[in-house]
Amino acid sequence: MSSGEAKSIDFFIPILDFLGSLDGVDEAVLVSEEGFPVEFRKVDKKTAEVTAALAVDYTISTSSILKEALGKPPEGVVIDVDGKRIINIKKIQDLILVVRGDRSAVEAGLKPVELKLAGKQIRCANCGEDLTLATYKCPKCGKTIPFTADTCPHCSANLHVKRCPKCGALITSTGNLVVRRKSKTSSILASIEGGIAGVGFGAAALLFSGSPLVGGLVGSVTGALVGFLVYRAMPEEEVELSSH
Repeated sequence: MSSGEAKSIDFFIPILDFLGSLDGVDEAVLVSEEGFPVEFRKVDKKTAEVTAALAVDYTISTSSILKEALGKPPEGVVIDVDGKRIINIKKIQDLILVVRGDRSAVEAGLKPVELKLAGKQIRCANCGEDLTLATYKCPKCGKTIPFTADTCPHCSANLHVKRCPKCGALITSTGNLVVRRKSKTSSILASIEGGIAGVGFGAAALLFSGSPLVGGLVGSVTGALVGFLVYRAMPEEEVELSSH
């Protein structure tokens, strides 16, 4: 988010609601520059006040040091609590966003938040629904995670392809449409197996009837039928359609 795009408190409400709905996120607090909790989720006011004080202290104590080292003010601070849990403190103009919880859950949750702060959106290519701050329940572990996550931050399930929560279309985590269709290999294999079956049955019919016409007819019909059945039995593959 650029310095010229000041955001009101209302802008952050959906962000806090989103973060507060995620499993693995224990606390989400928006802090004023003066050190007061403006909005908070998953904790009471007293806890939010403690978090706000911590955020301001860390922001002040680290800002000058990191600014001197980096040549510019730091965008945020990440405090490692116990190797698995973190506290992410991010300065956004005159506000501070604090998110505490499981490292993987917090990091996954902040990725779509960064898009939102940058004015970017993830939309369903089929219905146009804004999915930037949408959530998704992992079908493997049942945890609530960001819709934009390619893998579940809790069980590592591959979730790059999922259904749009509004229209039900099969899409990727970036909103691109996905279609299921047979591969070119399926057509080739079906043709080969159909041809083999057609030749075999045609030859058998020719020997049995003595008529080339009957043999050819039986071979053609059998080959087409076997090829069709083989093609139908072949698995479909998921193909992502570019949104561009």
